Amino acid sequence: MHNTISHNMISNNQRYNMYLTTDSDTNQISFNILDTSIWGISIQGSRNNYVYKNCIQNNDIGISCRSDAILNYIYGNALVNNFLRNAEEDKGLTNLWYNYSTGMGNYWDNYTGTDGNHDGIGDTPYEIYHAGNRDIYPLMTPPLDVPCNQ
Repeated sequence: MHNTISHNMISNNQRYNMYLTTDSDTNQISFNILDTSIWGISIQGSRNNYVYKNCIQNNDIGISCRSDAILNYIYGNALVNNFLRNAEEDKGLTNLWYNYSTGMGNYWDNYTGTDGNHDGIGDTPYEIYHAGNRDIYPLMTPPLDVPCNQ
């Protein structure tokens, strides 16, 4: 990993609580609280970033992937009370909104699916706004080790 950004409370910024732009590649962003801004996290022109176990709350938009943001791994986060939408992504990008090997997606407070077999993972995917992409393992409750639960 090039950078690790972990265990921070980042809040009340005018535009971005966190902004990864051109060639901000191969970073680990975990266990942060990103609260009260226009964008909780915006990723543009960056790849191979791991965004996991963050509490992204009270923003206009929780996570935004735009302009060649590809192969970013976004999972195990709690997206709560983001006013316009929890996540958005430009069409045609190839970000993963889940971890295939662990079967863990993200917790979306506006997810309306059900969990028929009670395994903690929703039975229908969560659709990412504008993308045609989705989280195929949406979590029914926030992970216990995500900072907004502590």
